[in-house]
Order: sequence, then C-alpha cells, then structure tokens
Amino acid sequence: MIERLLPIALASGISYKGYENKDVITDKLKGFVTSIESVVNSQRIGMVAHALELAMIDENPPKIEDPKIFKETVRKLVKIGKKNIGDPAKDYWGTELRMRLEKNTIIIYSAGPDQKFGTKDDQHAITEFVR
Repeated sequence: MIERLLPIALASGISYKGYENKDVITDKLKGFVTSIESVVNSQRIGMVAHALELAMIDENPPKIEDPKIFKETVRKLVKIGKKNIGDPAKDYWGTELRMRLEKNTIIIYSAGPDQKFGTKDDQHAITEFVR
C-alpha cells in the first residue's frame, strides 16, 4: 500500500518554482512514509485492543496479564492483512507490543518507529470493557 502512495509523496516535494533539491525531496518522502506507517500502526494496535476487549467480556476471559498469554491471545484473535502476514503481537516495525491492564481498561503500547519504549514517537491504544 505504501508503494502506491510514493508518487503522491514525490509530488509533495515539488514547490511552486519546480523541483526542490534531491535532499529536500528525500527528507519529505521519508517523513511522508513515516507518517503513513504511524497511521497503519495506530490502526493495528487499535485492532489488537478491540480484539482483547471482546475476549475480556467472555465468561472465562484469558489471563492477559501474563505476557505469554497476552501474546498467544493476540495471535489467536488478530489476523493481519489478506494473507495473515505479520505477527499481531508486534508493532509495524517488529517490536513486541506491551500491555497494561487496569481494572476494566486495557492499554496497548507500541515503541514506535525508533523501536525504543519511553520516547516521543511511542503510540498507544486504550479500550475499556465491562464484564
């Protein structure tokens, strides 16, 4: 999908005076792709949060506080793409998702593009459930 958007990103590097220099276009292109990846990742962790929300309203909810059960549950409930390619227990950039359960609230954390938790590019999704 991202490949289809590259012509649009390239066009965004064109100024009213014509083409800007190559470095400016490359930087704009990288920024555009990073923005698209962040949106895709946000949707991905939102999907994980929603799947866990549905699992938690079951009569016998999984003990997702356990990291192993969390990963197994996510892998069981969430499929990515038409060909189910990718590990749903990881974010778009391949870093394992983290989860925190607070009463009836689930928070899913992604490390973001830099693959380091605790930085400004981290993302999270929050969902609440009622039993």
